[in-house]
Amino acid sequence: ASVFRGKASTEAIALLRRLLEYDPAQRIRPMHGLAHEFFDALRHYDELPGNTDHMEKVLFDWTEQEIQEAGVKLHEIFPPKVL
Repeated sequence: ASVFRGKASTEAIALLRRLLEYDPAQRIRPMHGLAHEFFDALRHYDELPGNTDHMEKVLFDWTEQEIQEAGVKLHEIFPPKVL
């Protein structure tokens, strides 16, 4: 954390800690990582300035295989508008 002090948000550091966890059983799963609060602004892209009409297609365009392999109930970690 000291490497990023003053350069990264608290949310970013918390996510990095979970991603870099040594023990694989404790490491955050990919879809849970995407659901981390660090990415809240992207999930609420309609509140961002500028034209965000294309954001849903770019950010949440998962294949059925990706969804199945996620091993999580996406509706529990992502808002309905993005699924």
